[in-house]
Parts: sequence; C-alpha cells; structure tokens
Amino acid sequence: MDQHPDDSAELSEEDATDERLPLIEVESVLNRPPSRRRRLVQLGLALLAGAVTLAAFWSVFFPKVPAPPAPRVQPTEVPPTLLITSNVGYGTVTINGVLQRGSLPLTVPMRTLPPYTVIINAPPFRPGACQVGVSRFTPPPGMGGSCTQGGGFIDLEGKKPGILVGITFSLADLPPDQQEEVTALVPQIATFSQQTTVPTKSYIATSVTPAGVISTQRSSASLQAVATTAPSGPFIQLGYTCQNYLCFNITGLQNPAAPTGNFWQMYVAVALSWRFTKATGETVSETSYAYAQLITLYLAYDQTQGWHETSVAGTPSERDQLAGLNCATGASLLQLQVSRTIIGNGDDWESIALVDHGVEGCILLLLQNRTIVGHFLWRFGVIMAADAQAHTTLPTLPVAPQDEIAVVSGQQP
Repeated sequence: MDQHPDDSAELSEEDATDERLPLIEVESVLNRPPSRRRRLVQLGLALLAGAVTLAAFWSVFFPKVPAPPAPRVQPTEVPPTLLITSNVGYGTVTINGVLQRGSLPLTVPMRTLPPYTVIINAPPFRPGACQVGVSRFTPPPGMGGSCTQGGGFIDLEGKKPGILVGITFSLADLPPDQQEEVTALVPQIATFSQQTTVPTKSYIATSVTPAGVISTQRSSASLQAVATTAPSGPFIQLGYTCQNYLCFNITGLQNPAAPTGNFWQMYVAVALSWRFTKATGETVSETSYAYAQLITLYLAYDQTQGWHETSVAGTPSERDQLAGLNCATGASLLQLQVSRTIIGNGDDWESIALVDHGVEGCILLLLQNRTIVGHFLWRFGVIMAADAQAHTTLPTLPVAPQDEIAVVSGQQP
C-alpha cells in the first residue's frame, strides 16, 4: 500500500508526543536556590580561600614582636667564712662591734655579706683593725696594725668560701718606753757564739767583699775560732717591714694551724762573723758577713716581768735556729758565687746543706735544674770545692783538703 508523505509525518509527531520527556525551562533551573549541601561546600571553600589570603598578608599587617627575654636569675651569694690570724696569739676579736668567742687564729662563719670591720685588741699594743669588702682601707683613729687580706680559703666543712684576714703588730704599735725595752732585749736573746779549734794548714777567711768574694789564707799553726751570730741591720727584704733588725711579715698570713698562746711573733735579722786568734790571744783575722738570715723570735708581756722571751710548743728555739745559721750563711754565699760567676741563662740554681755539723762546717750541695753539679765544703768562713765536679763548676774556689772533708762528712775514724 502506498503511503502519502504527509501521513507518515503526522504519525511520527504523534508517536513522539507520547514518548516525550518533561520539559524544564533553563531560567527556572538557574533561578532555583542551591541545595543545603552545596551551600556548605561553597562556604567551606570561601573560608579556606580567606584563610590562605590572611596567612599570606598576616606578617605584613601584623609584624611579629620578639618575646621579652626571660628574667636572669642571679645566684644567691653565700656569706663567707673569715679566718682571722695575727702575729699575736692572744687578745679579743670583734667583727662589726660584736665580740667573738675563741682564740687566735679564729674561724668565724659569717651570716651577713661584707663589709666587715675586724678589730684585734691585744694590750699593750694599740688595737689593730682591718676592713673587709671595701675598696680602700683607712684605719679608724687610734688604731694600728698592718692589714692583709686574701681569698681562696675554704672553711673546715668545705662548704663556704673563705677570706683570710691577717693583722700584724709591729714595734711601732707599742708605747715608746716599751719599744726601747724590746730593742734592748732582742740582742740579748739573739746573740749566739760557738767556739772551735782550727787545725794547722786549714783555710780560714781573712775578708769578704760586698759581692761575696772571700779572701783566704792557710793557718801556719793551730788557732782558736769563734763564730758569732748577732742582730744586724738595717735589713731589707721583700714582704717584710723592718725597723733596723726587727722585721714583721706584712704580705704572708700566719699559718692557720699556728700554735696558740700568749706570744708576740717577730723576725730578727742576724748575721755571722768569724774571729780567729792565736794561743796568745792575738787576733789573726776577723770577718763579718753582711748576709743576714731571719730567725723567728717569740716574746710575751706581763706587768710584772715586762717583755721577756717565751717558748711556743712545736716551734724550734732561738738557740737551735742560731746554731744552724752558720751553714745557712754558707749556702747563701755559694748561691751568690754562682750568680756572680756563672751566667745562668734562666737555669734554676739551688744550694742546700747536705751535712750540717754547725761550727765545724758543712757539706753543701749545688743543684742546677735539680741536677747535682758539685759538692762544696763550707768551713771556717771559706767555701771550697769538695770534688772534681765542683772545681769544674767554680774553678776560682780553693780545693778542700781531704782530711777536712772527712772531718765534716763524719768519715774520719
């Protein structure tokens, strides 16, 4: 059957109308409000973009201000312990006007920080004063003594840092009449003589120069000899203040373990002299050595006896000290010979008494950088080479006779 073209078009349109989907206008879709879920997503994206932008420009609009430094904690300062010493072993001690208990040397743990005013009252001396923790010490009116301070002391418990305080009393701290009494007493105590016999053909001293050069001769007969040590002044030595032959240590503090008791400690400068005479009493030679040695002397005072010599337990007597000064003088002279004769170039030279037989003589040992460079004999005021090494070291010295070496060394039967 033949169909007309128009008929087929109509059928298609009608059939299509039956299967057509619902029509939605575009404007209505665009104008429809978004769903709640979509609104939340959009809001989150907006906030994220704002946060990124704010982070990018935050340091521009709000520069970072540095935090203030943490407060510095200052260490708590601990009050020190004072170790108070003196060259007197008696008297009372006050600190900032408070009387302290105990005897010198005295250890006092402080409860407050410096400054402190330390006063030692030891009649008949003027009170001695020392100020701790001040830049410049000015003694109060009427006060005396010499003040010395030092650090590095640790108290007996090993806990608190300590300060050493030393007050030294000198002759000037006594009344004038007592100064005269002491200066008259000391030579009586510090003068000591020893006698011996000089064998024939022994070397004896005839003179000595200020540079320590000793002139000698050999005795043609047996002689009598007297070695005397006596106060000699004026004496000058670093670290001491001296009034003629009486000296007081002003730089070093007394030993914290110093003996206690009623004493005044001083130093006396004494020097050696030799005098040689014949059996008839005629003087052959007399030599004085201007190289004083210091001995320690202890005096005490009371109203009945005035000033007098005293002994202190654990310390050598002045007699023992004076008896050993012969060899000490020889060792000093040997040291002087080395410094005068040899250019040391910084080498460390030392002379010591190896054998000490007092007035009979000494065997001296000379060391260079702690190495033995010779043995020497010091006898009758003369330094002699006692071995070949000593003669090589100091060839200008006389050679000691072997019999004299044997006497002093104790090897002679």
